[in-house]
Amino acid sequence: MSGREPHDKLAAPDLLARREELQAPIRERIRSNLDSLGAAVGQGCPATILPPEGGWSAVLRVPATLTEEDRVTRLLEERDVLVHPGYFFDFPTEAYLVLSLLPRPADFAEGVARVLADLVPGGAQIDHRGRMASNDLVDGRVPPIDEAQVEAPGGRDG
Repeated sequence: MSGREPHDKLAAPDLLARREELQAPIRERIRSNLDSLGAAVGQGCPATILPPEGGWSAVLRVPATLTEEDRVTRLLEERDVLVHPGYFFDFPTEAYLVLSLLPRPADFAEGVARVLADLVPGGAQIDHRGRMASNDLVDGRVPPIDEAQVEAPGGRDG
């Protein structure tokens, strides 16, 4: 080596000294988006939130009316929302979606509305702000799905 320290090694003490300043906005955004998700996924919603275990993702348990792969593909292609299937994270069974809590709060709320609208049989209408049309909501929330009347899909391979 030329006797010069690598740049990352030189920057580390300054970054560590500023960690609270750098981490606080990220923690606030994660907290805000998790609160927003909790407000959207309320009583009567077909999805449930798994208790957070830290990090910057939230996990939704959704009705197993589609395979995870079909659901995330449909969300991306038809609703312009990117989420990850639970099998990316080794969930042992189907119907989990993993959402990043890092987007800007307005974008996150719009994405959550689109995900929840996708869970309603026949879909729900999304207005120009990314919110579900009021006629698709029951008491301001996504109506529940009666899973007993929905035929379970085959596995990811079938």
